[in-house]
Amino acid sequence: MRAFVHGLRDLGYVQGKNLVLEMRTLEGRPERLQVFMADFVRLKVEAVFLPSSLLVPPAHKAAPTLPIVGLVNASHLISTGLAQSMGRPGGTITGLSLDVDEDLEAKRVELFLELAPRAGRIAFVGLREEWERPYAVKMRAAAERRGKTMVLVESAPGDFASAFSRLKQERADAYLVERSPRAYGRRHEIGRLAVASGLPGSCGQAELVEQGCLMSYSPDNNDLARRLSVYVDKILKGTRPGDLPIEAPTKFDLTINAKAAKALGLAIPQSLLLRADRVIE
Repeated sequence: MRAFVHGLRDLGYVQGKNLVLEMRTLEGRPERLQVFMADFVRLKVEAVFLPSSLLVPPAHKAAPTLPIVGLVNASHLISTGLAQSMGRPGGTITGLSLDVDEDLEAKRVELFLELAPRAGRIAFVGLREEWERPYAVKMRAAAERRGKTMVLVESAPGDFASAFSRLKQERADAYLVERSPRAYGRRHEIGRLAVASGLPGSCGQAELVEQGCLMSYSPDNNDLARRLSVYVDKILKGTRPGDLPIEAPTKFDLTINAKAAKALGLAIPQSLLLRADRVIE
């Protein structure tokens, strides 16, 4: 949120002068979204910024006429008719899509195996629906090319603790956590679980590495938020959201937790250190 507001500031918007921000938080209760969207309709806001792709469809359903800018799932929007295409969405929703580069997660597997080459059986910690998405299929293929096996250790929505508790039962040597808004929202919990597991793991966002996960390879969330401020600027200046292409992330960061690596007895290869955008000591 701070990065988004700073992005608006860089574009010349100053809260209280030429900008009014109506900020709301769900506080972990998704049912509040409908009330908030009704508030935004009443307040006649000119754009709604949503930092989670999970919120976009229900927000649109609650207020179909309001322009929505955020992190989106482009394939879902197109398959459900909420967008005509990425190049020209045509409706009231636009933003950046994290699902358009399925090879991103395959790359995450390859980098992880450079750091934890002895891992033979890797658990995918997440929802079954994430396990069945195209990006997870690419992950499994990347693991198989290296002679590794990936298995699903299913978690319930928002309940990663039960999945982590079954890692040893599933004979996992390592784990990969789904890249999702759910995981991001539980980053403090997942960080604690990562440390307690005693296993090497790769998470989908750098913020989870800050909390204790071993490594991540992912888009820079702050960069995404700043880019989304440009979308809002264009809408405020009169461009229709349906005329703004849904784009993909362009900046990907490799983040490694050196403290976690040391605790696990892993030596970080020099080749990875040279490529890392950030090493947490």
